[in-house]
Order: sequence, then C-alpha cells, then structure tokens
Amino acid sequence: MKFFDRLVNRIEKGEVPFSLYVFTFLSAITLRNFLEYLVAQIHVKRLEWDVPVHYALFYISLGLSIVLLLHLMSGEKIEKVARTVSVGFLIIATVPVTDLLLQIIWRYPITYLYMVPERHEDILRNFLLFFGDHLGAPPGMRLEIFCAMLFCGLYVFSKTKSIIRAVATGVLLYIIIFWCYMAICYLTEWLENALGLPMDTTDRMMMDAYLFLSLNTLIALLYLFKKDFFKAILKDISLSRVLHYSIMAAFGYLIGYNCGGTGFNGLPDFLEAYFLFAAIVFAFLFSTVTNNMADIEIDKISNPKRPTVTGKIPLDIYIRIGFISLFLAIIYSFAAGYMVLFYTLCFICNYFLYSMPPLRLKRVPVLSKAVIGLNSLVIMLAGYTLAGKDILNFPPGIAAFVFICFTLCSNFIDLKDYRGDMAVGIRTLPVMMGMNKSKLAIGLLFALSYALFPYFFGMQEIGVPFIILGILFLFAINKKNYKEGIIFGIYLTSAMLLFIYLLVKGNIV
Repeated sequence: MKFFDRLVNRIEKGEVPFSLYVFTFLSAITLRNFLEYLVAQIHVKRLEWDVPVHYALFYISLGLSIVLLLHLMSGEKIEKVARTVSVGFLIIATVPVTDLLLQIIWRYPITYLYMVPERHEDILRNFLLFFGDHLGAPPGMRLEIFCAMLFCGLYVFSKTKSIIRAVATGVLLYIIIFWCYMAICYLTEWLENALGLPMDTTDRMMMDAYLFLSLNTLIALLYLFKKDFFKAILKDISLSRVLHYSIMAAFGYLIGYNCGGTGFNGLPDFLEAYFLFAAIVFAFLFSTVTNNMADIEIDKISNPKRPTVTGKIPLDIYIRIGFISLFLAIIYSFAAGYMVLFYTLCFICNYFLYSMPPLRLKRVPVLSKAVIGLNSLVIMLAGYTLAGKDILNFPPGIAAFVFICFTLCSNFIDLKDYRGDMAVGIRTLPVMMGMNKSKLAIGLLFALSYALFPYFFGMQEIGVPFIILGILFLFAINKKNYKEGIIFGIYLTSAMLLFIYLLVKGNIV
C-alpha cells in the first residue's frame, strides 16, 4: 500500500504540465485502438472515419466519468484525480495484448462488442455474473475492468482510509462501465421505445451518445473544479442573449420543417439539436470573452462587476476559458452537422470583427448592429439546415425581415453602456443622439417592427396583441429608470409565445 501511495503522490505532484497528462491520456486511447484493430483482426482499410472517432469518444467519456467518480468518493482535487486517471488509463492498451497472449493456452474468439438486445436477452444475469456469457467482453477486457475496480478502490482507500468507500467505488465503477458503456444499447433502446423512435445502434448514434455523456460530465467537473469561476462565467455570459440565439435556431428549425424538412426521426436527431444549442452557448461564451477583453476600460465604467474588471477570474485563465469554449463550439457544432459547423464559425467570426481590433466594428454606427442582425439570421439558418433543408430554399422575406429588424432594434443594448461608450469615444446611437432621443427612436423601432410583423407574414389574427407589445416596448424603453432586463424579458416571452403559437398553427410560410 505504501508503494501505491508513493506512486500516486508522484503522479499528482504537478511538476509536469497538465497538458502532457492530457496527451498521455489520448495516446493511451490511440494505442488501444491500434492494438485492437490488429488483435481483433478488424479490416483497417475498410474502416470509415467514424469508427476510430466513435471508439475514442467512448474512452474519453469513460475517463471523465471515472474522474468524477473518484473525486466524489475520495474528496481529492479534480486536477490531481485527472492526472492519476490519465496515467492509469494506459491499462486499456493491455487488453488486446492480454487476449493475444492467452491464445497460447486458450483459444477463444477475440471480439470487443456492445451488449445488444438481439444477442443478450437476460441483461440482469450478465450484470450480476460479470458480463455472463457476453462474447463481446473477452478475458482480457474482464481482467482490465477488475484491475480498474481494484485500483480505483485502492485510490479511494489511500485518500479516505475507508474500506466501505473503497468497496463502494469499485462497485460503482463496475455499474457505470456496464450500464453506461457496455450495455448502452439497452439504455438507448429503452429511451427510443419510450419516445416511439426506431432502434438505432449505428456509429452515429454511439458517437452522439458519448458526446452527450462527455459534455454533461465535463460541465459537472468544471463546476466542481472551480465553483466561483463557474458562477462568474454564468453571470458574465448573459443568459438573455443566449436564449435569443437559441430561439432563433428553434424558429429556423420550425421554418425548415414547415417547408418540407425532416422531423426528429431518431434519437440522434434529438441529440444533435442539443449539440446545436450547446454550440451556441460555447460560441457565445468565446465571443463574450473576446469582447470583454477588448472592453476592459469601458466596463470599468459601465459594467464594473464583470470578472475582467473585478479580477475574480485571472485574465490568463479567463482567456483560456475562452479558447476552451471555442474548441467545444467547433466540436459540438460539427457533431450537429457540417453546415451547422459552418454557421457557427460564421457566428464567431462576425462577433470577432464586431468586438476586436483592428476593425472593431462596434465603433461604426450602422455596421455594429448589422453584425447582430446578421448573426441572428445565421443561427436561424443553422436551425433551418438541422431540419435537412438547403439555405437556397430559405424564404427571402423572412431573411430580410430578421436581418433588418434585429439590426435596427438591437441598438437598445447600447443604452446601458452610454457612459462608458461616451468616455472612450465609441459612436453608438445613444452617444450620437443623446439618451432621451435615442430611447424614443429605439422604442419606435420596436413598436414599428412588432406592428408590421403580423401583416408582413399574413398573420393578421395576432395583429392587435403585437401592436400592444410594441407599445409596451416603447414605454419600457423610455422609462426614467431604464432596465435592459425588462426589455429582454418582454422580447423573450413574446418570442416563446409566438413559437408555441406557430408550432400549434403549423402553417408558417
């Protein structure tokens, strides 16, 4: 036990950069996949790109789950646990070698397969008998899992000196590996039956499943790693703006479906819709980080509670969070589809031009808000393509209305930054016209947009409610005690109600 403790302490010391542990973890996965192809006699030439990616996502998701489990059971810091798990993951490369060596004395088929309902009727029996007669888990794999249970139990015991916790850790690890990984096809079948969807165990389905598990486990780990950073980022990201773009994506999908697009025909369609919204969040977080880094002097006046001003998150870590968000936005938008990736990159690049030098278009009165109007349209097109539609078929009237109205109305976001923008010479509408005149102009733009919407799209039955909403915007913007949150609240509520109405009505365009 003392040797084990010394080994763990040496790994956790932190003298080696954490990035090298990440590469060690990824190297172990790559080595395992390579050896598995050789030993299991998989025809590598006939492999599509999604097969090795699917396997890699399997191990990445599993690794994150083990880090979360060991952190919760041992109470050790997540970074230290992650270092140990990354090195310990080298055990997965031993499975094909062990199975190959056992062939000398014991001939058995070497196959690494999921447990699927077509081949295994008694799932509980397999679970209680350590995979039972499951051919997809040969002796090498079972030995690997037993060793992982043993090592994880020893790790928790070395940290807590609790035999009960150590045993519970080993059992929980086995439960996670069996139900969330080896028998995941059963879980997807149960879920698909509940939703009335067809059974799907393709590589696409498995990749989506592990991306889903990885994302949610990663979010849990990030929250537990630095709760104060996590909460600061949530406050910084502006939930109202994220909801706006999420609603644009939902409207885009609804328009695409109404124009003859595909609905949610399988569980992967639901997961990829989730990935689109995740990509929006991460893309907007990256854009928020870059914008705030460029606006530090302005925010000292207008937004003194931002982490770039308060120092709650060190700037180097804040920048790192931004680039991690960029990476996740690319990964999850790609998982949702090639065109969704393209639109996500367009969204990010447009906001970069808006916020960052050398162009910093937010200083140009018309172009600054045209970026927001364009990005609203871009995300709507992402939702449209998620429904399987080509953007060349997107209704031009809707595209023009969305771009023009959001370009004009989005000037309200500059009202709260009036003093800061004036101090550094950014020519926004409130700076050029003054607060009172700009409030009146922006309020009238809202009122006009809401009044025209029902008649522009042939929905006269909602004309009166939308005129009332427009007047409500006019009064809310021109209140003496102006609050941006009220404007977002009215807009988001009306947009969600409109979405529900169109969903029920069915005929949109």
